Amino acid sequence: MMIIQTRKRKGSVFDIPFIIVFMFIFATTIIVSFTLINGYNDVMQTTDIPYDVSNYTQSGITAVGTFDSGFVLLLGGLIISTILSAFFIQSHPAFFIVSLIALAIFIAIAVIFSNLYEEVETSAELSSSAANYPLISNIMSNLPIIVVAIGVGILIALYAKTR
Repeated sequence: MMIIQTRKRKGSVFDIPFIIVFMFIFATTIIVSFTLINGYNDVMQTTDIPYDVSNYTQSGITAVGTFDSGFVLLLGGLIISTILSAFFIQSHPAFFIVSLIALAIFIAIAVIFSNLYEEVETSAELSSSAANYPLISNIMSNLPIIVVAIGVGILIALYAKTR
């Protein structure tokens, strides 16, 4: 019988790329979903269907519209859980420099994803839908600053504790 051992995951600076990519994919998915539901709603309004579909599509639009504040809550939860779990890791101070270099690389990656999201947000097809999500737009445009704050919080939790 083979036993598979899994590594216990705890917060570290190397969780930042996961947060960056997750936030980008989640934000893009929300905007694309809103665009698709609006397009579907417009088509259903112009067709002759014996029953009223507008209530269902309007419910979908309302549901997707609530993801603006949900995105903020999800981001806050990711940040808090990563920093709290980083606090419980025993780390040697010699790895501080490695973590600082990794953080600098992740900030550069955050700049790339922030610019990529801006391209998605300002595209002709998605710009009207993106205007309905000001919190997501603000977070994604300030993604490098947020990554710096997350990284500093993780570094403090990892290396500024007494033994």
